[in-house]
Amino acid sequence: KLLSRLIGSKADVFFEEHWERNFFILEEFGVECSDILTIADVDSFLSQQAMSYPFIRIVKNGKEIPLVKYLRMPFDAEFRLIDSDKVLSLYSDGATIIFQKAHLWIERLSLLAENLQASFQFPVNCNVYITPPNSKGFAPHFDTHDVFILQVSGEKVWNLYDRPTPFALETESLTTQQSAAYLKEKPTVELTLKEKNLLYVPRGLVHDTFTLSKQSVHVDRKSVV
Repeated sequence: KLLSRLIGSKADVFFEEHWERNFFILEEFGVECSDILTIADVDSFLSQQAMSYPFIRIVKNGKEIPLVKYLRMPFDAEFRLIDSDKVLSLYSDGATIIFQKAHLWIERLSLLAENLQASFQFPVNCNVYITPPNSKGFAPHFDTHDVFILQVSGEKVWNLYDRPTPFALETESLTTQQSAAYLKEKPTVELTLKEKNLLYVPRGLVHDTFTLSKQSVHVDRKSVV
């Protein structure tokens, strides 16, 4: 199964000591990056004429870029079609591009999502994050689902903090004030993910990320429980 290929001999350790408990880092996942995502996949995704929000979202320095900044027609409230040139311009200005539910559009990710669903026996979504050098995406936050991060290109620094809400529900999140307070704290762990690294982050674990001198492309697989 795909999960066994990804984490190999560490599978027992992962489920016994980390699953829904703590983060897990693997130096090299057992699948070729080109089997997960390629630049051609990204180009094809962006070039689709019918691409709409929220399948593409853009964030920068902890805040989401207003949708009107990258709509094909600024007042298109019905179809919300995306202008790829505007998206690339925002990326050049330091923003992170997020392809949400990319497995619905990219065949490689669709196959991987299906395999992981078979392993876990619950739905899996795949998102793609593309961050330019020297940039920051989301502010400190926690997710309400478990996440596997597969670094397929470049590098990204992950700050991991505490886990104030171990089994966070969809209705729960950090307030703006709580998120800002984490920026003043030293992370519990700081990790630099490089190509072929895998990171597992359980729901409720507060984290934020940024890039240094290299662009970063990673796929995260959200295990929706």
